[in-house]
Amino acid sequence: MDNVTSQIAEQIRLEQWNNEMSVAFLPNTIFLVFSCIIGVFGNSCVLYVYGGRLRRKYEGRFFVPYLAAADLIVMVVAVGLNISINVNPVNYKNSVVCTGGSFLVGLMSVWSICILILIAFQRYQKICKPMTNHMTRFQMKLTLVFSFIISLLLNVIFIFTVGLRDVKLKNLNVTGKTCERLSEESPVLSIVHSVILSVFAVLSCTVLIVLYGLIGKAIYRHKKIQKNSLEIRSSRKSKITRMSKTTLMFMIITIIFIISYIPTGIKMIVESIPDFSTVSLLWRFLTTFFVVNHFANPIVYAFMDVIFSRELKRIFRCGKEILPGDSDYSERNEQDTTT
Repeated sequence: MDNVTSQIAEQIRLEQWNNEMSVAFLPNTIFLVFSCIIGVFGNSCVLYVYGGRLRRKYEGRFFVPYLAAADLIVMVVAVGLNISINVNPVNYKNSVVCTGGSFLVGLMSVWSICILILIAFQRYQKICKPMTNHMTRFQMKLTLVFSFIISLLLNVIFIFTVGLRDVKLKNLNVTGKTCERLSEESPVLSIVHSVILSVFAVLSCTVLIVLYGLIGKAIYRHKKIQKNSLEIRSSRKSKITRMSKTTLMFMIITIIFIISYIPTGIKMIVESIPDFSTVSLLWRFLTTFFVVNHFANPIVYAFMDVIFSRELKRIFRCGKEILPGDSDYSERNEQDTTT
């Protein structure tokens, strides 16, 4: 009888602690909900525009719908998983959702990074090596499959290193369960996985910085020649300007990725330390800040990609055709389909 009473009392204290933490995490939950709304709507628009309406017209944006698909999956799964953690921060019971959700988020996040590298390489080929053979559609699809396999191999370890972990509150003498890295149960595997992902992140950032550095240098050289020459045709000047704008757009997307994933890198390293455990609001924001990367891209497209913003206007005009005299007509005719 005393044992049953003790268990009931402990469960009441656990629910009290869980409710207090859930209320404390409410700002993070609100942030996640708004992020999800923006991310799902924005990436769905990108998928519809570039994956449907303009699927074969713009080779220079071939990878964009795949990036949007990865971002969309990350938004839905990551937000759903983290809201469930916020609701039950110390009384989490579903190990399948915890492990499976973490694996899927990691898989799609790393794949989106790989796609950013493919986009950067495609821009490099177009601007720095314009006279060489560029990737065919088949080769681009092959690189997507290969990058997905790399992402799968890098994240399969999540199945063994993420799950339900004990978390204790001494002043209430109660033990709960939270969804975290299992650094105590599998310390070596957790550390090795963190090191592998950290090396991948550093290499990815280095490759992106080098590629866009070379691209920026080439564009600067083109603009300098353009400025000093009076013989360059207006069409050539217009093409250089469009290439610069498109490259700047993808550079901004890459910078957002690097900034938004810095907290995730810190989290991966810290969580691999045995005996580390925390359920603070600051840590929750640090853990979930990466979602900014996955809802920001459509916003960047809307402001910087004339093609995307033009198609959105057409969609929300209920398919109304753009006619001569329309403010978007000249933009449509000036766009280079390979930019």
